[in-house]
Amino acid sequence: MNKVRLRYAPSPTGMLHIGGARTALFNFLYAKSLKGDFIVRIDDTDTERNVTGGESSQLSLLRWLGIKIDETVDTNSSYGPYRQSEKIDLYRKYISELIDSGKAYKCFHTNDEIDAERQLQKKEGKWNFMHQCSHKDLSKSEIKSLEDKMEFSVRIKTKNEGNVSWDDMIRGKITVNCDEIGDWVALRTNGIPTYNFTSVIDDYLMKITHVMRGEEHIANTPKQILLQEDLGFSIPVYSHLTLIVGEDKKKLSKRNESIVQFISQYKDLGYLPEAIINYLSLLGWSPKGHEEVFTIDELIELFNKEGFSKSSAIFDPKKMEWYNNQYINKLSDEDYFTFIEKYAPRELVKKYDLNLRKRIYNLFKPQIRSGIEIKDLTKIFIDFNKYENYTQDFNTVREVLINEIEKSSSFDKETISGIFNILKKEHKIAPKLIFMPTRLMVTGMEHGPDLKESMEILGMKEVIRRLKMYDK
Repeated sequence: MNKVRLRYAPSPTGMLHIGGARTALFNFLYAKSLKGDFIVRIDDTDTERNVTGGESSQLSLLRWLGIKIDETVDTNSSYGPYRQSEKIDLYRKYISELIDSGKAYKCFHTNDEIDAERQLQKKEGKWNFMHQCSHKDLSKSEIKSLEDKMEFSVRIKTKNEGNVSWDDMIRGKITVNCDEIGDWVALRTNGIPTYNFTSVIDDYLMKITHVMRGEEHIANTPKQILLQEDLGFSIPVYSHLTLIVGEDKKKLSKRNESIVQFISQYKDLGYLPEAIINYLSLLGWSPKGHEEVFTIDELIELFNKEGFSKSSAIFDPKKMEWYNNQYINKLSDEDYFTFIEKYAPRELVKKYDLNLRKRIYNLFKPQIRSGIEIKDLTKIFIDFNKYENYTQDFNTVREVLINEIEKSSSFDKETISGIFNILKKEHKIAPKLIFMPTRLMVTGMEHGPDLKESMEILGMKEVIRRLKMYDK
């Protein structure tokens, strides 16, 4: 059996998206589960849509996620080059062979003519446009005459009878009638080959054994299989992943700004790569009878084709947050400090020494869902806004609290507990009139981290200063 080889083939037309990252991850996991290779090939022939930095961003973010790439553009390998733009002459060689063998032909119809044909078929109620080309059987002299004065594309001749079938690894047997496919463009008028053509050539030359991609590519598969048969190529095992949809059950769109969808954004927000990988691995696949939290090595051990789902995967931002919280809490104190300090307000870093900053960050560790949250959570240690709904009912506890704090020679959690006990026992103040009013007066907030720990970190002078700000 040939060594298993899978590829992820992004176009550098944008940054790494959730859907692309999931596709790359599944290809990687399946390859590694079978001791195979994972390749990243860059489909960059759509030059007008390519984005500066798109390629480097895709590669760097895949590596940041922990997806190890065996072969790509910076690999010295006999399977390269890995950018399609560097192989145009090779693709044209195969195009010429197909024309010479009568399996492809030059089409001289203009875009305007084809658009008019498309509109006519639409009016006739045909949902699947197929160009009816009158140039497929031209003589050599007729072709030569048209070539001298017109641009042309090259189309693959598709048989009109029979069907194309393949055993999809995820969906089972899929069959498409040939008369639903039509003659498709392999080479554009600008001399650049199309996706369906370049993918077939590259998959063959790179010895790709399995093609795993999104379900939007199902329509491309019969075209590619027929071309593989025309060229005498081996046919890889195809599998088509289900869509990732939002909670509204609609396909996740890059235009939907209500959901963070790009891996670079998650990185900037303070998501750990391990958390992202874990969550993405469960969008369309699940390990039977196991827990939900896995390392990438554990995923490789568990990954198998039986775990794939045929139902759309619902992307739940809250679940992604939950995973990130789980992984943040797995960090050692040292790793947590290194991670969270990158997102901490600069004012806090300047104001508190190393030990106090560690204590502040640890106060929030159990609840942190993304690194960026530390900015808002730690505001109580930087800025103070008086509690707006302060009432005269707070005066008694405030005055006694100030008096007891000022009498103290120290100000740690044990001392603060003792002061609260004095308020309860000696001054007969009910606990509910001590703890919440104190939190509101000292932090200006109804909820927050451990009150005694917070007061100790703020220090005696600052706590007294805040309490005295309520003087009428």
